[in-house]
Amino acid sequence: MAVRHCVNCGDPFEGRGDLCGDCTPTTERETAPLPPALRSGREPLPPPMSRSARCAHCTAEVTWDNVRRYERRPIPGHVEVVYYCPVCRSVLEFAAWVEIPPRKPTDSETRHR
Repeated sequence: MAVRHCVNCGDPFEGRGDLCGDCTPTTERETAPLPPALRSGREPLPPPMSRSARCAHCTAEVTWDNVRRYERRPIPGHVEVVYYCPVCRSVLEFAAWVEIPPRKPTDSETRHR
């Protein structure tokens, strides 16, 4: 079989489908089809499972109250943030963005206010 790339993570894998083994849902809740009433839109979707998030490396409970955050600005206008586990300090997520300064009003905009 030809080597394919996962459409979710981009890792190469052999086999059929679009997702690698790591990205394929494995629980019954993830693979079970919706009941006909939910597919038609007559009933609201069930609430998400009420479980706390866990660190993938040490399985410690991670909430927005105890997650650690490291922020840096390597150059003006660029922001990089790392969210990491408070127990084992493993990286949970990385985010980066560009801050755009507010636009100054033009002369015609200031005259017509």
